[in-house]
Amino acid sequence: MKLYLTLVTCIVFFTACGSKSTQNTQEAETTHSEEEQPEGTVTLTAKQREAISLELGPLQKRQMSSTINVNGELALAPQYEADIGPVMSGLIAEIKVEPGDEISQGEALALLEHPSFTEMQVELQQSSSRLSYLKEEYERQKNLYQKGVGSGKDLQQAKSEYFSTKAKVAGLKAKLKMLDLNVEKVLEGKIFRYIPVKAPISGFIKDVNVRMGQFVSPGDILFGVVNNSQIHADMLVFEKNIGKVKEGQNIYFTISNRPNEQHTGTIYSVGKTFKENPKAVKVHAAIEGPTEGLIPGLYIQGRIVVSGQSSLALPG
Repeated sequence: MKLYLTLVTCIVFFTACGSKSTQNTQEAETTHSEEEQPEGTVTLTAKQREAISLELGPLQKRQMSSTINVNGELALAPQYEADIGPVMSGLIAEIKVEPGDEISQGEALALLEHPSFTEMQVELQQSSSRLSYLKEEYERQKNLYQKGVGSGKDLQQAKSEYFSTKAKVAGLKAKLKMLDLNVEKVLEGKIFRYIPVKAPISGFIKDVNVRMGQFVSPGDILFGVVNNSQIHADMLVFEKNIGKVKEGQNIYFTISNRPNEQHTGTIYSVGKTFKENPKAVKVHAAIEGPTEGLIPGLYIQGRIVVSGQSSLALPG
């Protein structure tokens, strides 16, 4: 029993001494740290830095930017959209495209037919043949008149018929060229039954507003074509911010149907007039990078970088 009590007493004594020694060491470290650090500073131990995942690094020069928030939509310039209709009235004989088809400038989208097309070509052939005769008659009458053996009346009549027929031939040629018919082939005797409705731009078919056998007239819109390769961003900048915006500034924006994709661009035009409701100026920006899948009319949200300066900053 005496031996047991002696062992317990020794264990308690050494434990108390060890705890006191550790406490004294921690107090000494804390006191030493507090004495060394300047007033107004905070010092973290290695374990504290590790606990909050603190990383150290040098200060770096970085470009700090100021931005303004804007809203808008994707758009196309007028020269990259087309509403296509016939030059003359006629019946739809053939439709060559469907919505979504890719087409090239000058490609035939439909064929029209009408008796007037044939009549016009026949009239050109007849008038052109008569023109050669009238030209010779006019030259003959002019020579006779100059020699004093021809009458002025005959000369005037020959001249009138020649020049009126010449004007008629020129007009018929111009009309046939507007119909995209080969005038030279017509003058050689060929008659074209159909006239094509051609695309003025390359792009994709957006709308087809016609059906087989339909009678169409000038002013009717048969097809809609868009060229989305030239799509750009249109944004509205409110009156209070318009003084900060200028050409050449960068923009960052997201599209309504792709909120997780960020696109970039550069402002190439700032509007010179205010739009009402809301009162804002429209700003146009070219989109950098691929534009596949972007459709005019989609809503966008963005930021315009209006200023920037170099400052010291911690690494991010």
